[in-house]
Amino acid sequence: MRCALVLMCVLLAGCQTVNNQQKPQDLRSVLSEVKRSFNVQDARVKYCPVCGKHYSGHLETCPDDHAKLVPIE
Repeated sequence: MRCALVLMCVLLAGCQTVNNQQKPQDLRSVLSEVKRSFNVQDARVKYCPVCGKHYSGHLETCPDDHAKLVPIE
């Protein structure tokens, strides 16, 4: 019984109210971020020919070697 009461208090203490009135421009920026996250080019994996490490598709050069990254087909 005590355990359930403590758990309920902890869960209720973490609750916050959410402002449901968002501006249209905020919604547009969220939608553009979601679209960008599903970009096919970003989903591709690239590798560095110098060190052989794999990186995300949105990078152009290796952060360590500064070599041009090559896409993995």
